[in-house]
Amino acid sequence: AAGVDTRSYVASALKSGDLEMSCMDPDDPHNWPRNMFVWRSNLLGSSGKGHEYFLKHLLGADHGVQGKDLGEMGRDKPRQVKWRDEAPKGKLDLLVCIDFRMSTTAVYSDIVLPTATWYEKSDLNTSDMHPFIHPLGAAVDPAWESRSDWEIFKGLAETFSEIAPEVLGEETDVVLTPIQHDSAGELAQARGVKDWFAGECDPVPGRTMPQVSEVTRDYSQIFSKFTSLGPLLDKLGNGGKGLGWSTQHEIDKLTSLNGAVLDDTVARGRPRIVSDIDACETILMLAPETNGEVAVKAWRALEKQTGREHAHLALPKEDEKIRFRDLVAQPRKIISSPIWSGIESEHVSYNAGYTNVHELIPWRTLTGRQQLYQDHDWMRAFGETLVVYKPPIDLKTLHVRGDKPNGNPEITLNFITPHQKWGIHSTYTDNLMMLTLNRGGPVVWVSEKDAKRAAIVDNDWVEVFNANGALTARAVVSQRIREGTVFMYHAQEKIVNTPGSEITGKRGGIHNSVTRAILKPTHMIGGYAQLSYGFNYYGTVGSNRDEFIVLRKMAKVDWLDTPLAQKETAR
Repeated sequence: AAGVDTRSYVASALKSGDLEMSCMDPDDPHNWPRNMFVWRSNLLGSSGKGHEYFLKHLLGADHGVQGKDLGEMGRDKPRQVKWRDEAPKGKLDLLVCIDFRMSTTAVYSDIVLPTATWYEKSDLNTSDMHPFIHPLGAAVDPAWESRSDWEIFKGLAETFSEIAPEVLGEETDVVLTPIQHDSAGELAQARGVKDWFAGECDPVPGRTMPQVSEVTRDYSQIFSKFTSLGPLLDKLGNGGKGLGWSTQHEIDKLTSLNGAVLDDTVARGRPRIVSDIDACETILMLAPETNGEVAVKAWRALEKQTGREHAHLALPKEDEKIRFRDLVAQPRKIISSPIWSGIESEHVSYNAGYTNVHELIPWRTLTGRQQLYQDHDWMRAFGETLVVYKPPIDLKTLHVRGDKPNGNPEITLNFITPHQKWGIHSTYTDNLMMLTLNRGGPVVWVSEKDAKRAAIVDNDWVEVFNANGALTARAVVSQRIREGTVFMYHAQEKIVNTPGSEITGKRGGIHNSVTRAILKPTHMIGGYAQLSYGFNYYGTVGSNRDEFIVLRKMAKVDWLDTPLAQKETAR
């Protein structure tokens, strides 16, 4: 490949078959994820659709998967992805969880790094759904050996940088990035979608395939880079949603506020981000929502695209600069920003789409309007150019019904996992006060008619299962549940008051034990205006609303609290 630039080499090798995407053979050991850090998430306990598959294939732990794979069932196998008769078990070498409680993910982790809670650290808390910036203020130091999130990652970066020269040093990686919304590439394929993999066109980075970039990583400088603001902001400026503006003035101000790095490293002279408050101040200084000058510059950048005047939305607050100490004194309202489509006003409540209507700013869609019709080849092929009802898909997960009878009736129901009822996300479910207000452990809600069919009465221990796995819970019989449906509010874990399953012989299960991730092809559309992949924006999602289960009353409640046999203990 000497004399050939990276983009051309990658494209040519993909076309010839000399180079393959790792997704074409995910079971090859070279393509396994080896190290996983879980931060601010309960991946195994609430987020991961298909809990039992995670345990089986990712961790290699005891699991409750009841079904067979495609090969064992003699069904059609993937045509483009390589099939391996023996599916791997236990891909990860290391699982690290950063949490302040012993969640399901923490229970299964190799290492748990205890982190600080809300009143033990300094941080920012906000979202795009409400107009205030809230601080998290450290009232006391973190308890025992726990540290703030910032200090944990800073400590990892520091230690990693110390040992890296012996192993890695400076490396250059080839990275693929999807064609982004609000970029020139989002209209890369006019008049139809061609597939280079199928030979319909050539693989052209940024047009018919992802962008190809070289990223140089000096692993000995991880700590220096982690604790300073990088130089690309000087060169490229700041921005978002296709807008860009110079931010040199803010970088100079930040250097005065946080101080400059004095060490003889790649970060020398750059603004310091040593503490969690430094990190907060960096965000507050650079963001248009918290710096009036930046907000005006951002609106001016949008004016160049629309040809209209918009800066009046931020000019009254041009001199406002929110500092972290201001937030500690009182949460502050954000400043109107073109990154979002609502405005902050004393007269208008924040609502999405306001600037599109009243400022005549085009919607960020292919047509610049609100779109109901999606004129895309894939959407037409699936009959989804307009919003359309599609019935649940038969996922072939009910064939295990009757395989392990316990003498009680078994009924088939639609399994729904609404948002948490007895907690806030996944944090408070096992809090003693919340457990006292509820049944003190996992519950499923079932209609009176379905409960009668299955000979279940309120508070009975029941079992919910299908080919994906099984779970145990108490039944809440309610006239408010629709017949044919069973509810299990999400993020109920198996770490409190959960007996063993008669089906699996393992402890209980969670709401995601009977689900699995099903990828929708139309969510894989990319490089097409608003249908472009973006992290936490658009892409494939794991739907846990479209599953069917078998429900039955448990014949015997086994808490699995008998001592292990001597042989098992020795093993």
